[in-house]
Amino acid sequence: ADRRFGEIRLGRDYTPVYTNWGGRFDPFGHVGIGSPGNLLGSTTNGPIRAAFGAGSNTVTNTLTRASNAVQYIAPPWVDGLEFALMAAGREGGAGSDGQHHYRGGRIGYGFGPWTVSGAYSTTRDANMGRDEVKDASYGVVYAVDGVRVTAAVRRMSFRNARQSTGIVALTLKAGPGDLKFSLS
Repeated sequence: ADRRFGEIRLGRDYTPVYTNWGGRFDPFGHVGIGSPGNLLGSTTNGPIRAAFGAGSNTVTNTLTRASNAVQYIAPPWVDGLEFALMAAGREGGAGSDGQHHYRGGRIGYGFGPWTVSGAYSTTRDANMGRDEVKDASYGVVYAVDGVRVTAAVRRMSFRNARQSTGIVALTLKAGPGDLKFSLS
């Protein structure tokens, strides 16, 4: 990473939508019973199962990571503007092999204790034809003096299947650790 030019990452990496959702808004990341990420693939007729199958996991879908990717992460610019762009080629394979045609980006702006950001991506593999999974997250963070409040929405769709998940969260500094609360 370079402070002037940013960072280029190659291989398997966190997607911009996940970085926005799990890294910025969800105090639990993708770990723990409090994470709204547990709701993303749980709906029987939702877009994740419709696109990737009932046995979908983090290799077969792009909710968290994408393989064979190139990602550019810009350094924070003037007045707190930031962005990232990612692309992954499916190499003619199927999602079950972790090979997806992925395109995504994230943009955010920080001013004082506030940060607003949004991210959007599309995913396709050999089994989907011309259809795509569309995934977006956007929200706001307010952080001051050991208190962090977040509110965000994540929306996914594939063909006629749609799912929206929202979160309102609070993180409080407590000695060497944090107390985390969320409502999804």
